[in-house]
Amino acid sequence: MSKHAFVVAVSEYQTENNLLGVKEDVPTILPVLTNYGFNDVEVIQDEKATQENIILGLNTLVKGRKPGDICIFYFSGHGFLLPKNFLGNNDPDGRDEALVPYEGVLSSLILDNCLGEFFENSIP
Repeated sequence: MSKHAFVVAVSEYQTENNLLGVKEDVPTILPVLTNYGFNDVEVIQDEKATQENIILGLNTLVKGRKPGDICIFYFSGHGFLLPKNFLGNNDPDGRDEALVPYEGVLSSLILDNCLGEFFENSIP
């Protein structure tokens, strides 16, 4: 069994909707992960936390994992709740939730359904 983590923290956004408290999250979560035996931890922050880099990091997180391995994805930054039926989703409440990467625009959002499908299809 191996333990892997991917930590994303966005405190400064391209669109200036900054979150000052997020700066404290990485130095807080890293010792916790280390304490629980996670020695393979990738961290990206702020301008490096683009949609593309987050997706690449998620792929790296799960690549080659075996049953019994533990993977943690930790995101600290803005989230977004889209209007009802915005994308014609099939969520019970008719709404999509999303992570907001550094770009901070609608086209860069990482939707909950996409994350769910990714993890369902990528992890043994």
